[in-house]
Amino acid sequence: MSLAAEMLFFRADPCARAERLIKRFLTPQQRQDYKQLWGFVVETRDLGPFLIMWDIAYNIISVRTGERFCLKTTEESPIPLADLLLTQKMILECDPNLFVARANMTDSWSRVTERTRAAFCVVRARYGMPTHAYEIRLHECAYEDSQCH
Repeated sequence: MSLAAEMLFFRADPCARAERLIKRFLTPQQRQDYKQLWGFVVETRDLGPFLIMWDIAYNIISVRTGERFCLKTTEESPIPLADLLLTQKMILECDPNLFVARANMTDSWSRVTERTRAAFCVVRARYGMPTHAYEIRLHECAYEDSQCH
């Protein structure tokens, strides 16, 4: 595809452009997790790792505490989800304490999808943390189709 054709395609399809952009900013491990878990881990020095999941609300989870955070744009100005995830990643990497101070937080897991619960267990196990409170096997998850993922 020529550069001009590619530019027209990505201008016409914001989801495709956002997907391409986020993949350029993810590390190899984050790209692998993004594909397999529908989320990726962001390491912070002071607050430990956070899992950012492919969702719009309460999609950021402290791997240490299990607290879930929500930081999103307004409904009036929708952006592709991959752009939101990239923004969340950058804020966490730059100033995790500001992120935690500004984001909404819940420790409830009552409305968490099986996919998110499974990904969280995989990541906690990777860090040698117990997963019993969140257990579900990743292969038992039903992955929904998504326009942008």
